[in-house]
Amino acid sequence: MNLTLKKNQINNFKKTGILKIKNFFKSEEISTIRNNLINSLKGKNSFDCYYEKLKGKKFLRRIEKLSENSKDFSSLLNNKNLKQILKELSSKKQYLFKDKLNFKYSKSKGFNKHIDGHWYWYNNKNKKELGWKKYGNDFLNVVIPL
Repeated sequence: MNLTLKKNQINNFKKTGILKIKNFFKSEEISTIRNNLINSLKGKNSFDCYYEKLKGKKFLRRIEKLSENSKDFSSLLNNKNLKQILKELSSKKQYLFKDKLNFKYSKSKGFNKHIDGHWYWYNNKNKKELGWKKYGNDFLNVVIPL
């Protein structure tokens, strides 16, 4: 599939900052990736996993570094059509800054609207730093529901 955006899609994105494309990836492809991830989580893996306690139980909250440790996710995130669309939307070549998979459980944290990376933190010399803005000032987020 070679997808090119329509002018109204690009204009709407510039106004709202949102572009939704249904069925961009085949459902079979997403199912395979999801199943492979579930199977890999059962064994030893190299993902960065973060947990949350909720009502005394430990739940997987987030997985990071998926593309570094999974051929499936690397292939998904390096999809030629995805890169082309990002270039059409921004008029620039885009690079993967961070990948993560979030799990949203009922009554867990993280449901409030927010923009990732817009926060301050203190480095190992106790110097205040800007979140992602330390690395750049132009980011696009891509959401791929599994």
